[in-house]
Order: sequence, then C-alpha cells, then structure tokens
Amino acid sequence: MSFIVWEVAHVLKLNRRKKYLAFSSRTPHTVIEEGIIQRTSDPESLLHELEETSADWLFCLITPSLEYWCVSQREKHQLYHKTAGATQAKVVSTFDEEIKSLYITQANVILIASGGCIFRSNNQGISFQRVLQLSSPISWFLFNNGIAELPSGELFIGEYGSIWQQTRWQSLAYFYHSKDQGLTWQQIRSLHERGVNKHVHVLKYSTLLQSLIMTDGDNHKKLWINSSLSCYDQLNRFKRNQGWKMVTHLHLFKGGYTSMLDGSKRMFLGSDYMGGTNFLVSTTDGKRYQSLIIPDPYRRCPIMNMTYLKTATHTEIWASLFCGIGRSTKCLIMYTDDDGLNWHKFLEYDGSRYAIHLISHTEAQTGYLYLSVTSTEWSTYRVYKIRRS
Repeated sequence: MSFIVWEVAHVLKLNRRKKYLAFSSRTPHTVIEEGIIQRTSDPESLLHELEETSADWLFCLITPSLEYWCVSQREKHQLYHKTAGATQAKVVSTFDEEIKSLYITQANVILIASGGCIFRSNNQGISFQRVLQLSSPISWFLFNNGIAELPSGELFIGEYGSIWQQTRWQSLAYFYHSKDQGLTWQQIRSLHERGVNKHVHVLKYSTLLQSLIMTDGDNHKKLWINSSLSCYDQLNRFKRNQGWKMVTHLHLFKGGYTSMLDGSKRMFLGSDYMGGTNFLVSTTDGKRYQSLIIPDPYRRCPIMNMTYLKTATHTEIWASLFCGIGRSTKCLIMYTDDDGLNWHKFLEYDGSRYAIHLISHTEAQTGYLYLSVTSTEWSTYRVYKIRRS
C-alpha cells in the first residue's frame, strides 16, 4: 500500500518541490564498457581525483593509524593486512568459508563474520577464535552498518541474511550484545519474538544522538532508538526512557533503513524500497525527522551504504544508490560536503549493467575512499580510489 501511495503522489505531482532532494548542477562521471569510469569534462566536477588501482578489495577498513584490513574479491576467504606506509597487503589469516564482513574495535580487536559465525582476534589477526554461532549458516552482519560499539567498549551485532522457506521468510531477526570486547555474547530475541520476519539491517551507535540506532528488515520496516543504553531486551512504542523506542510503527512512515551515518549536526538514514520510492531521512535530535524523496531517475534506488571522506579541513558524506532490477535503471554515487545542505552527483550508471559499491570506511583524515565497479556483462571487477584534490 505504501508503494502505491508514494507512486501516485509522485506521478500526480502531489509532492511539493521542496520535498525532493535537489542536486547541484555538476555533471557526474559515467561508466562505459568493461566497467571503465569515463570522466566528465565539467570543471566543477573535478574536485576529486579518480584513479584505478591494482587492488581488488571487496571491502576494506582503514584504522586511525592508517592500517588496512581488507578482503579480496578473488580470495574471499582470506584476510589481508597492510601497515601504514607499506606498498602491499599481506594475507594474515585464511578461513574455511568466505569472509562476509569485518569490524575493528577501538581496542584493535578484529571481528570477522564467516560461515554463519563470528570470529575474534586480539593479536593482529595471527589467530582467531570462534566466539559466536549465529542462527543460520548463511548469516552475517552488514559491513559498515550492522555492528555497534559504545564509548564503553560494549558491542552489538545485528544478524542479517535471507532464507525463503516455501511460503515465508525464515526470521533471522536477532541481535547480540557483548560486554567484554566480543569474547562472549548474549543473544537478544526481542525482535524475533515480536514477529519480525526477516533480519536486522542497521545496528550502529550515533555519537551525535548518544543513542543506539536499529532498523529491521521486516515487511513493516521499523526504526528503533535506544537512548538509555540499557534494557536491550525491551521494545517499547511509547516509553521514551527505557530500552528501545519504536520510532516508526507503519510501513508508510518509513523505516527499515539500510544505511546510517552521523554528520556534524544531523544523522542520516537511507531507505530500502527497492524498485519503489526512496528517501534520504535526517534528524538532529532523534525526535523530528526530515524526509527528502530521491528524484527521478534515481528514485527506485535504495541507499545501500554511506561513508566518509575526511580531510584535515572538512568532512564529506558519500552515499551509494543502487537498484539492480528493471531495465536501464539509473543509479548514483553522490556526496555532500556541507552536512547535507547540498548534494552533488559524482557517478551515474546503469544498474542493469553494473553494480558500484562504496567499499571502504574510515574515521581517519585520509582524504580518500575506495569504490568498486562490477560488470557481469564483461566479467570485470575494478577498484577506484577517489581523492579530494
């Protein structure tokens, strides 16, 4: 019903113009055959250097000390490490099954999701210990979105995965809490017991709101906030200061976001309505929310991920809008350098031919990020480094 309401409102032009996200006039780069990025000639779009690399990272975390922890697209079961200043990354550990996600804690503990389990290392990846069995062998946590760390060091993992059982989804809607940097975990079944039928998309700590943020992938797509940082097994609709407060209780009110990131003054959330109408949502206090409709031709694209590009003088927020269904679906990589006041198109492409992902994340002031371009038509995989000029 929500999809129909949003579609009718858009087609009949019932939404005011200010309800839509507006882009600057900068011309984006495009993608041509074999996944090669064709650079635009628009001088206003040349604020970033674009360099194809020899790496084939599937995803990569860069620590504040500029160490790289990466997984290769060709060797998905191997963990790579590159020290600051080194020219090449080296394999430090090999897993029986492919690595689906990773996270580095403030205490430099490495957490790996592989084969439906969570593995932990406190010795720079030399050895790993299996510390948690998730509820299915295909489960993991979403890279850059499905794990939270409080200032106290407490950790939370949101379980993700999709299993269809003839007539319904198998619920993988569990999350997990650790008080000892991932050595032991408590499974929390509140979402599952409430009837959430799929999984957890986002589970992150917002420094801006000093709260835990959780979104579920249920058909109703809810948003939850825990500002008390306690009572993690309690889900409430009306109680504000105890456990998880339900922010959206109907699909029409939006929720179930697939990405979340703090800006300097507002927290951003990206919607998950594949093939429908999508939204960029923001809040400064966790109580009032501004919702902007993604305009055509990108409206069908969920905001799959958001990450930073930081320099010593400013912070950019980058977002990946991708939809792989339908013919000639326009997709986009966009960014803002003023905390969401203005958004700029960086890279436009056809989602039926290519898939482009933001594959790196760091809190460090590196001045760059990485993205990947996959072409199933040409069987190519390319990694580009984007650097602020």
